[in-house]
Amino acid sequence: MASSFGEDPWNNPDVKARVGVLHEQMELPRHIRALELLEHVARIYGVPEASKRAREVLELVGLADAANRKIGALSAGMKQRLCIAQALIHEPELVIADEPMANLDPLGRSEVIDLVARLHKDEGVDFVISSHILPELGRICDSVALIHEGRVHVTGTLDELMREFGRSFRVSVSDPMVLRPKVLELSYVKDAYISGRDLLVEVEEGHEDEFYGVVRSLAEQAGLEFYGLESRVASLEDLFRRVVLGRLGR
Repeated sequence: MASSFGEDPWNNPDVKARVGVLHEQMELPRHIRALELLEHVARIYGVPEASKRAREVLELVGLADAANRKIGALSAGMKQRLCIAQALIHEPELVIADEPMANLDPLGRSEVIDLVARLHKDEGVDFVISSHILPELGRICDSVALIHEGRVHVTGTLDELMREFGRSFRVSVSDPMVLRPKVLELSYVKDAYISGRDLLVEVEEGHEDEFYGVVRSLAEQAGLEFYGLESRVASLEDLFRRVVLGRLGR
């Protein structure tokens, strides 16, 4: 049975009081001020001194100067920080964030990631983040669950998963489908799968030089044109492709 803070979370007001929620694409009232929104949310939660707490949270998310601006006049990044502020208004220990970087430009995504990292470090707030935008998350994630079509394929700390799956080679040849079964015959090759027009190959630690020495010969023996070989350490996005899509044969 799933648990939160060691308790059953379902219909449990004590657990809910310790959790904040950041919904994807929250609809905010455009005509009221940022401070007014947070004061209203604080009163819903029964937070004492609602106005004072609202100003504190605006300061936390870097919106103190925008307290009296109407929400409709805020940029997309500022609105997202305001949404994070409302999730923090009752001082939760955990915030569940659904696609917190959706519809943001690269600068906006970076600002949200930096804010989450700072809130975790300075305020002690933990975050559970669900996202399809993976590159930036590698900067802040401690533990990862890779999910595809409702199924959890692998879990672990980011360091553990990178050690197990993160070492790979990108092999560029004229027909990677032909090369793949030949590469998989090598005893030290853990997996190989097609990525676009290339072949990504996972090699056991300590066999990198050996693979470098034989892969060109394997390609030439198969009558393929060999374009290049690149050693790479995976990003979180690479990790997802390697573990999940590789297992699905995609």
